[in-house]
Amino acid sequence: MLSEEKRKVFLKAFSSLPCKVFWKWESDHLPGQPSNVEVRKWLLQNYILGHPNIRLFITHAGLLSIQEAIYHGVPILGVPFFADQYTNINKAKDHGFGEKVDFATFTTEILLAKIQKILQNSRVGERAGLSTEKVVSDCSYQIDNIILYKMKFSLPCSSYKENAERISRLFKDQPETPLQKAIFWTEYVLRNNGAHHLRSSSADMPWYQYLLLDVIAVLGTGVILVLLLLYKLLSAVFRLANKTIKKKPN
Repeated sequence: MLSEEKRKVFLKAFSSLPCKVFWKWESDHLPGQPSNVEVRKWLLQNYILGHPNIRLFITHAGLLSIQEAIYHGVPILGVPFFADQYTNINKAKDHGFGEKVDFATFTTEILLAKIQKILQNSRVGERAGLSTEKVVSDCSYQIDNIILYKMKFSLPCSSYKENAERISRLFKDQPETPLQKAIFWTEYVLRNNGAHHLRSSSADMPWYQYLLLDVIAVLGTGVILVLLLLYKLLSAVFRLANKTIKKKPN
């Protein structure tokens, strides 16, 4: 669960924006909810990211969330918590379509500065002729799917949105769609009686190899031999030292 302190940090930052915020929350009421913030138990993240007016995606930087943002060409503000999330948002930042905040140390001022930095350096899709601007977030710990609607605020173009759209074009530039690819390989397996020639040899491993017991046995044996050798050497040294001491005259 999101602590009360961190929740207040988010709410204070959002209340400072001239935007309407949608926040995926565990109930239909958010304690301390500002007038410009609305909560929903569930939001269709992928469909929202596909809206031509989306400006920013605030996310915990899970792999699926990053992939959906890349597909739709939406800049990212990452709040990573663990595992691959740090690597994912760092890559987004390196490629120029994301920024990162540290969940353990960020403040209202830091969060607000990051949001404004991306918002003020991204361009709304002019082809749609829309006057609203939106931001989506799916930060974990109940900070999911935040959407900001900013009314009639024109901004200059900058690298965040352009880089996100460039990465999106690269991502989509394939000889076939993912659905077509899935259909082809499904039919391929059916046509070729299970396509056993594509089956990984690791699927037929003996159980002791699957559990790496053979590797553990070899390494363990090596460690035991080294320890035994050290024991023998130390024993020999101590015996030699004792003999030397006994031979010394009183």
